Amino acid sequence: MAGLLPVAVAAAVPEAELSEAELQLLKDVRNGADVWGRPDARLCRQLEQRGLVKIVDAMEKPPGHMRQPYFGCIATELGKQALRIGRKARGAA
Repeated sequence: MAGLLPVAVAAAVPEAELSEAELQLLKDVRNGADVWGRPDARLCRQLEQRGLVKIVDAMEKPPGHMRQPYFGCIATELGKQALRIGRKARGAA
């Protein structure tokens, strides 16, 4: 039974295949974080479509003349579960 994924995780993450960048982003936003870079923002949007993260308002509000975050992001329970499964799969490989 070790190779079987919960149905919700298997649907959102086919074969639990997450790239290194996706795993790193899930790890970084596990407890919530602001997204400052465009590549990370695009990746967050892709993971949001899969139900692995939730996009929220930015947590930090720097003064208007300073660089602004794109948005805040936090991993959903499904995302945290996929992160655990992805880590185990990478550790076994």
